[in-house]
Order: sequence, then structure tokens, then C-alpha cells
Amino acid sequence: MKLKILAAASLAANVVLLAVLLTGGDVREERWRTVEGDSADLFDGESLEGWWRLSEQWTVQDGAITCPTSNRIQYLISERIVDRPFRLRYQVLFLERSRSDGKIVGFVDAAGDNVLVAMDDDAPNTIQIDSGRKIFDESGIYGPWKVESDAGFQIEAGRWYDVVCTVDGSDFTVVAGNVQLSYPYKPEFPVSIWLEVQRTGAKFRNLTVEKL
Repeated sequence: MKLKILAAASLAANVVLLAVLLTGGDVREERWRTVEGDSADLFDGESLEGWWRLSEQWTVQDGAITCPTSNRIQYLISERIVDRPFRLRYQVLFLERSRSDGKIVGFVDAAGDNVLVAMDDDAPNTIQIDSGRKIFDESGIYGPWKVESDAGFQIEAGRWYDVVCTVDGSDFTVVAGNVQLSYPYKPEFPVSIWLEVQRTGAKFRNLTVEKL
């Protein structure tokens, strides 16, 4: 139990670092809650309850978490953390297309190690995984992509895409369309989840965690 408390505190410190660096705003560490049960919806379809907005851009429209196009990178952090291996299912929609503006879902563990998946509308359209220990800043948290694949399909604006991310305790795997990518990721639980939109807007919905 003591180790879990320490791990949660370390995770909170890392996610708080993200908020401080990006916003300098109010930080309330008591916001973090562990996902209870074997599965949970991270989004109720109506509000941003359970999410920490690092900008006012994030809203709910037509039953989806929505971030409009802007001239910067926008972050939204789930206040619910996951304490064991899990699978995250979600859908993402591009509001418009623009060269190399990724739509990202990321994960950071109690030690500050992170992994993320990006759907990128560059030519060719790609799905990418990045992982490592990095400093969060306004240019994003990613570095050179660890694993990258042609999406195998045209990423279009206005269309929903299904994505499944698995954090099984030893690897991170993402499945989107006919693409499946994996990369070693051995997180120190608990793990937090965030959304990142790079300039051109996007929507997210049906974010569901299933513990393994």
C-alpha cells in the first residue's frame, strides 16, 4: 500500500509538472482518482468532468470531446489513473487536415516514463509510437519516432477512426485500421492518460478503459 501511495504521488508530480510548464496555472494534486472496477468510461458524453483542461479550447460538442483548430498544441489530462495493465479504446475525428498535425493519446507512468500514439495526416498518412522520458513543453513531448507505419488508409477529415491502445506491463501496442504497432514499455503503475491536439482540431469519443 505504501508503494502504491508513493507511486501515485510520483505520477501526480510528473503530471503537475506538465501543467506548470504549459500553463503556470492552479495545481490541485487531490484531483487524481484511481479507476475503479474492471472497466470504466473516461468520458460521459456530456461534460469534461474527470478531465483537466490546460486551455479553454477544450469543450464538448455533439457528444464528443472537441478541440478546435488553433495556433498551438493543446492538452487535456484525465484525472483518473489506472493502477494495473489495461486497454484503452477510443475514436478520433480530424476536423480538418493539414500537413503533419498529429492527433495524440499519451500515457505517463509514476516514474515519468511515457508512451504515445499519434495519427498523422502528413503524406503518407502515418501512425506512430514514441516513448521515453522527456520534458513536457509547448512543442509537445515527442522526439524521434520509435515505431512508424504508413496508415494503410487515407486519413480524412470528418470521419471517425477506431483506435485500441494496450498497456500490458511489458509492451505498448496500438491497433488502428489494419495497422498494429508495438514497442517495449514497462510502466511503473499507476499510469495517467492525456489527449494532445496539434493545431488543426479534432474530436474524441467513446474513451473506455478495460483492465487486463
